[in-house]
Amino acid sequence: MAWRLTLTSPWYAQEERPASPFLCTYMGRNGTKKGKPFRFILNHSRATAPNVYLMLYPKPALAKALGVSRELRRAVWRMLNAIPPEVLLGEGRVYGGGLHKLEPKELANAPADGILAVLPRLGDEHAEQLRLFERPEPAGRYVTDDEASDDEAVCER
Repeated sequence: MAWRLTLTSPWYAQEERPASPFLCTYMGRNGTKKGKPFRFILNHSRATAPNVYLMLYPKPALAKALGVSRELRRAVWRMLNAIPPEVLLGEGRVYGGGLHKLEPKELANAPADGILAVLPRLGDEHAEQLRLFERPEPAGRYVTDDEASDDEAVCER
C-alpha cells in the first residue's frame, strides 16, 4: 500500500491564539550591552509569537483600554521596561554560566504597580477589591496602611 499523506494526521501545527500586545524574553545573560537579561517587546504585528517569548495578555479592562489608545500601549510598554533588572532577577533562576531564566509564574510575581499610575481609571475600578486584602485588627476591624501605627507590621502590597 502506498504512503498517503492525506490520511495521516500532522504531528505539529502552529497554535491558534491571538497576537499578544507585549512579549518578554525569558532567557538572557546579565552582561549584555543594555545590562538587562530580560526585555519587554511591544508587538506591533498581528502574528502569534513563537514559544521563545513569554506572551503577556492583559486582563479585559486593560485590553479594552489598550485597544483604543496606541499611546497607552507605549506607556504600558515603557513601564514594563522600567521594572528594575534586579527585581526580575530576584524572581527567576540562574543556570551555569550566568544564564538567567524567568518562568511565567515568576514573571507574574514581579511588581508592576507603575502600570496603574499610567491607568488611574482602571486603578479606581479595583479599589473595592484591594480593600478585601487589608489586615484585620484582633477585634475584627480592618486597618488601612494609613491607620496603622509605626510599631505595627503592615503587609506590603
